[in-house]
Parts: sequence; structure tokens; C-alpha cells
Amino acid sequence: MLTAMVLSFCIVYGMVTAKQGVTTKEIKVPENQRPINLDLTIPTTLPTSTQNANGESVTDRMKQLEKKEGNQSPHLGDHLSNSISTVTKKGMNVASSTVHLFSQLFL
Repeated sequence: MLTAMVLSFCIVYGMVTAKQGVTTKEIKVPENQRPINLDLTIPTTLPTSTQNANGESVTDRMKQLEKKEGNQSPHLGDHLSNSISTVTKKGMNVASSTVHLFSQLFL
């Protein structure tokens, strides 16, 4: 109980000290330097053109990519899911065999 109270006191003291340090800290700029004035403006409107640098539109490019890709992505997904399932099943078999072996040895 005493430890919790001391820890709480230290945390509160540290927070107060940190706040005082942040509020009283001043940045001093040397006399021979002038402050940097950055004028950063963010554009509020975006260009409405749907054509890229080559002159083709986004929809044409998407159609080209879909033709090029064909039906490879469904097969890839099936292959990946089958691989993950196989690895998981084999891992579970190895784990259960190991547990069974240890239980036979030590029990």
C-alpha cells in the first residue's frame, strides 16, 4: 500500500515538473539569425482530369489491366488458402504428436 502511494506521488510530481518545464521553456534565436518564414499553402481543389501522362484514361487502363490479369487472381487465392490450410493442419498434427509423445514418456 505504501509502495503504491509513493509511486502515485512520484508520478504526479513528475507530471507537474514536466508541465512547468514545458510552459517556462523559451526558444532563443541568436541575434545574427532571422526567423524562417515558411508559407506553405495546401491546394483545396484537385485536378479533375482522369487522364495520366500518356493520355489514356483511368477506365481504359483498368480495362487493360483486367484483360492482362485474366482469371489468375481467383486461382492464386485458392492456391494460397489451400497452402495455408495444409501448413496449419500439418503443424497441428506435429504439435499433437509431440504432446502425445511427452505425455507417454512422463506419465
